[in-house]
Amino acid sequence: EEFSDVSSGDLIKLPPMRDIDHEIKILENVTPPSQQPFRISQPELAELKR
Repeated sequence: EEFSDVSSGDLIKLPPMRDIDHEIKILENVTPPSQQPFRISQPELAELKR
């Protein structure tokens, strides 16, 4: 009610179904691979941020 002037009432329902639905299939009894974070040098990081 506080923001009724900036939002419409039709936003409380889900969007319509599309022709393409994306999904991630998860296998049972499978653990995700454990991996260390990728390390990057300061010059490489500066280049990426540029």
